[in-house]
Amino acid sequence: MSWATAPLRLAMRVLLAAIVLGALALHAGAQTESPVVWTPTSSTGLLLKRVGDGTDALDTFAGGRAAVRVSSSGYLYYDVDDNYVNNRINPSPYTFARIDVEYFDDAAGRPFFIHYSATGGCFTASEDAFLTGDGTWKTARFYIGNVRFEDCQAGNTASFRVNARGWTELKVGRVAVTRSTTDLRPSFGTAEGVAFIAPSSELGLRLKKVGEGADVPTVALGGRTGLSVSSQGQMFFDVDDTFIKDGLSGGQPAGEVAVEGSYFDQRYGFFYLQYDSDASLAADAVQRAFWQSFGPSFDLQSNNIVYLQNTATWKTYTFYLANVRFSNRQLEGVADFRIFQPQSADNAIASQGYRLTIDKVTVTKLASPADRTARLEGNYSGAGDPVMVWTRLASRNEQGHGLYQIESAAPTSVGPACGEQQVRVASGGAIAFDVNDQYAKDGNANNVYVTVEFCDAVGGALALSYDARTTQSKPTETVPRTGTGLWRRYTFYLPDAYFGNRQSGAADFRITATTADLAVRHVYVQRAPGPYVRPRASVATASGGFTSRQRLVLVHYFPVFDGYRPYSFRNVDTVRKDLVDMRAAGIDGMLVWYLGNTTDQINMGIPAVRNLVAVARQVANAPKIGLLLDPVHIFHEKIARQPDTLIDFTATSNKGLYLKLAEDFFSQVPSDLWLTIDGRPVIALYYQGSDMVSAYDKTVIALLVSGFEASFGVKPYLIADFHWDERGDRGVVVDDWFAWGAGAAPAAFPGFALPHTMAIGPGFNEGARVRDREGGAFYERGWRRAVGKGMHRVLIDTWNYWVEGAAIAESAEYSRRYIDLTAQYAAQLKARDYARADRVSVLLGPTNQADGLYQDET
Repeated sequence: MSWATAPLRLAMRVLLAAIVLGALALHAGAQTESPVVWTPTSSTGLLLKRVGDGTDALDTFAGGRAAVRVSSSGYLYYDVDDNYVNNRINPSPYTFARIDVEYFDDAAGRPFFIHYSATGGCFTASEDAFLTGDGTWKTARFYIGNVRFEDCQAGNTASFRVNARGWTELKVGRVAVTRSTTDLRPSFGTAEGVAFIAPSSELGLRLKKVGEGADVPTVALGGRTGLSVSSQGQMFFDVDDTFIKDGLSGGQPAGEVAVEGSYFDQRYGFFYLQYDSDASLAADAVQRAFWQSFGPSFDLQSNNIVYLQNTATWKTYTFYLANVRFSNRQLEGVADFRIFQPQSADNAIASQGYRLTIDKVTVTKLASPADRTARLEGNYSGAGDPVMVWTRLASRNEQGHGLYQIESAAPTSVGPACGEQQVRVASGGAIAFDVNDQYAKDGNANNVYVTVEFCDAVGGALALSYDARTTQSKPTETVPRTGTGLWRRYTFYLPDAYFGNRQSGAADFRITATTADLAVRHVYVQRAPGPYVRPRASVATASGGFTSRQRLVLVHYFPVFDGYRPYSFRNVDTVRKDLVDMRAAGIDGMLVWYLGNTTDQINMGIPAVRNLVAVARQVANAPKIGLLLDPVHIFHEKIARQPDTLIDFTATSNKGLYLKLAEDFFSQVPSDLWLTIDGRPVIALYYQGSDMVSAYDKTVIALLVSGFEASFGVKPYLIADFHWDERGDRGVVVDDWFAWGAGAAPAAFPGFALPHTMAIGPGFNEGARVRDREGGAFYERGWRRAVGKGMHRVLIDTWNYWVEGAAIAESAEYSRRYIDLTAQYAAQLKARDYARADRVSVLLGPTNQADGLYQDET
């Protein structure tokens, strides 16, 4: 259901449910009296009292209607006719009332409320109502209890007053009082959901403009009226107590809710929810009352957080919240959750002054756990499925992220382990899980990676038993515990996961243990994030492309710089300029350095590739897209392994993570945009030294090729850094070789030439190491070598790696000089074709004259 229809349909269902419940209450014996009414021109049982600090209330006009403006103290006093009340003579059963105040809404953010005579005193306060400033007449409805309406205000002449909290411009055009023997507040106990629609329509969900959320202005954007978060980045909401209160709904545990919001997507930065919860992982009551929708750590932002994309359109996003309590513990006891746009320095730069604007919010109770069947979304509207699904096990598991622990299928106990107080222990020998069916189901994910974080105690081992294509309970390799007493992570690579809920309890996999004390903290499941991968899509073999004998100009491209302005991978204008300039330079393809570790991929890698693909569709003859595959992203992986620890490429888990980087990237790129050679997508294999990789093995490349072919139907064309097999004794099989770091090559040896690919660069400067650009002369010498040698491929190092001073893109320092030089020499390279020549020659001299034969002094 689209958002355009969802809130209206939900609002109608909520309203009808409230009406039905109200009717049922009346039939159950409730008695409601006819209202008493005041207007500036008439009075029926209700009088305006211009006395005391309400004496100077002023007759006026507003919005074409007669009205009375509050006094200089901000009050309007009213006296309910004693014949209507009759409290002092004969206490009445009518202890509930509703006061309707019609007011002119001409000032955003101004509050007012009712001070009324009640059993507890003469000045009992109602909740606040708030103006939005849209210049129309509106009705505020106040529900009050324990009413007496005794004339104990304004010198014992008034029963209640409208209190504008010191503001003197509130204009009132009608007041009505209705009494009842029962609370007249609508009940939402059996409603499917509650809703708020800007600027002021409240159907069981109330905006609370007080405290840090007081200054919420009304704004018009994109053809709609919305409300912006306060100057502190907050917007508070109160869920009606009859819907959910203290973790209960209709006397039953409330469980989980979906909170759907419509927002205007402008600038960058992010927002999320903080809600009143029963989260057992919270350190104290304050943290429970403000639990973060995305979970306990900013490393876990796969969903339930929204990163703005600057599309300047209205978007909708659904947050799934588990362990909800909604006990009004926010904002000094009046709110259940808040929308929060942090005002930190980084987010302020990203938002560039834009205050998040909302026009609709709904809260819906879920009939079943969202983790099992709900359509979860990544961390922005339109992101598609999350990068990963996960759970944090505790006495109350962190849920709402797509992985469900099935306690009934494999009972566990809760206890401390490795310094953590709340974890699940496989006391029965296993812990069972169901992966969200929208994320992975019935074999629709070719390669799946399951990461288990466990307490590395003494003795015993763990493994997985998973629902595979050929069997419902396939075992993985066994991982022994080594007794470090620390938390340890291990990733199981599952090339044939089926996940059809075919294990006991409708589970997809189990963590199995050889002892009854295995303690598990986090569990993560990942598969390729994009849609262009088998078996979820039929990946067509790329047509056209280049041949291995064709002369190509390639460049390393780094869409990683996030300055928000003016140069950022998030900005499509930045990406468009890069591709147009590459085309002008004669560049045929780019090798993209993809930020593929899980945490960077969530917030940077995927948005960067999305923008790259979108712009490549728009720019005619844009350079084709290949991959620069760098093990550094495995080294810095925070989720699927112990971060910043040496990579052993003889280990199955690390081989799987290497394949995952390539699969994740190409799953987001349609095959017609691939950079291909001989019909195969190009992957350049970067080499990392012993400070990051402890052991290389040729089988990691063999798995890369076979796993990639299984997912995309074609083998990749591999161009590896020669350090992968520097001496030729490792048996590494690739299609070609290159050398990294040409920009830092010695001045006398510009560029690095290998059999078919020559790498060149403009220079290098990272502070400690410098290769002077010589005003472009160093770059030109490298190009002349490449052209003279007739290389099939020239690989430029780099387009935009600014931090090493190795960029040829337009810059403040060099303008377009290196783009123009590239275009000049690229044309020369491609113009020389000796395939059908009778002979090649070179005339030696002070300046050689080469004709297909090149004397290389270097």
